[in-house]
Amino acid sequence: MECSTVCRICNSEQFEPRFGKKGFRIERCLHCDLTQVTNPTNSTEITADYEKDFFDNFYQKLQSDPKRQHYEYRKFNHRLEEIEKKLGRKGTILDVGCSFGFFLHAALKRGWEAYGLEISEFAANYARVNFGLDVVNKPLNEANFDPGFFDAVTLWNVIEHLEEPIEVVREIYRILKRGGVLVLTTGNVESPLARLQRGNWRMLIPPIHLSHFSPSTIKYLLQSCRLELVEQASALPYEFLLKKFGLLDLCKKLNLSDKMLVYAKKIV
Repeated sequence: MECSTVCRICNSEQFEPRFGKKGFRIERCLHCDLTQVTNPTNSTEITADYEKDFFDNFYQKLQSDPKRQHYEYRKFNHRLEEIEKKLGRKGTILDVGCSFGFFLHAALKRGWEAYGLEISEFAANYARVNFGLDVVNKPLNEANFDPGFFDAVTLWNVIEHLEEPIEVVREIYRILKRGGVLVLTTGNVESPLARLQRGNWRMLIPPIHLSHFSPSTIKYLLQSCRLELVEQASALPYEFLLKKFGLLDLCKKLNLSDKMLVYAKKIV
């Protein structure tokens, strides 16, 4: 296995061992506190494992389950509504790691100009053929988007997979318009559930998940890329129903989830 000797967001070489899993070392950076896999396999193996576990299993089931699709669209419409409130407008949106394009399809129907990036050719082609979406089958740093092109960029459960998250967020800063927003979800390694389950936490699945963030490490990452944190809250299932019954703010305050929902803005 290759050995990663520097932190993925601060380049420190000092780590504290946390867990060992399936032959992988999961360690905490002593400078910025990022928890990461420090001996990952190569990117080709990671991509192959990701596609097999994710697309072959989860999304094949989703394609044949209308009830689950209905839930996904309601979830995405709720999140788009929140993005529109924070941004104050609709415009161009990029979903990094867009999978089969359900989120972008929802955005398209709401009046957004929608673009996607997806490393799986199978999923990217599904989004193009079924929804007519503009999806690029390349990593973000190879897509060559114009500077200041997007009003919003989203990463739904993506940042934990990235080999170089800080380079991706720097590129997002470059392609965002002034006042544009970055919205992401990821696991919270400091959540009560993660602390309780320790090495058995569901998000610890090397080599697919390479980095595990906390509120402080997300803030550090954003500030390092000149993005201002607007909001960090729990990412909850059935947010649209919780909001309908007036329970969403309470559930977020109780911090019942082991995932984060983060909004950041490009100020300058």
